[in-house]
Amino acid sequence: MYVATTGYKEPGVSGSGPRPAGSPCDVAMAFPATQASVSPTWINQTGCDSLYTTAADSQGAYFGGHERWASNPNACDTLGAGGYVAPGMAGFNPANGALFVNSANSAGYYSRARGLGADDMMITSAGLWIASDNLDGSDKCGGVSGHAGICLLPYN
Repeated sequence: MYVATTGYKEPGVSGSGPRPAGSPCDVAMAFPATQASVSPTWINQTGCDSLYTTAADSQGAYFGGHERWASNPNACDTLGAGGYVAPGMAGFNPANGALFVNSANSAGYYSRARGLGADDMMITSAGLWIASDNLDGSDKCGGVSGHAGICLLPYN
């Protein structure tokens, strides 16, 4: 089971410092699907930016929101050591929460523009569909302009 969370800063967290380990705010989390008390299987922190939606299949767990970064536990409101650029959405290995890293994370070719945030996601046989806004002209999907509102990232 996957959960996308919001929350910004917890009480006692100030400036650009990291959150306490295991913080449930502004993270992508996975839990085992069981009827018992459980702890997260993994947590991936954004660095204080909210996530609003998630969709998953056996190949990936995808999270969207208005985040700027992923795998960013060492900072808040800035890119910290070990973090990656991931505006608007990120994909993770469902088994361990490792970010799918590619040239997009360093070369400026992102899956979607950040905007105000991805609101909903759905996986079909065609690929990953993302419903989002076009705040500040954020109409790119898969590096192509003109996709405000609905974005399809097809499976190859």
